[in-house]
Amino acid sequence: MLWERGLLDPLNLNQYIMDGQKDHFGIHQLTYSLKHILSQCKDFQEEESLLQTMAWKMGVTVDCTTKWH
Repeated sequence: MLWERGLLDPLNLNQYIMDGQKDHFGIHQLTYSLKHILSQCKDFQEEESLLQTMAWKMGVTVDCTTKWH
């Protein structure tokens, strides 16, 4: 999906990993983090989870759920 949207640099495809590479201090660098790039997409941020959809059908509200689980 990220490739189709043109969000990945074709010259550095081997740099991208799920959480991003760690620097010398062990801190994840978000530039090449697939999770981070996807989380910045507006449609992904606003998409309801299955739990939220089912709760809405039952007449209740789920305020917060994780997207990655």
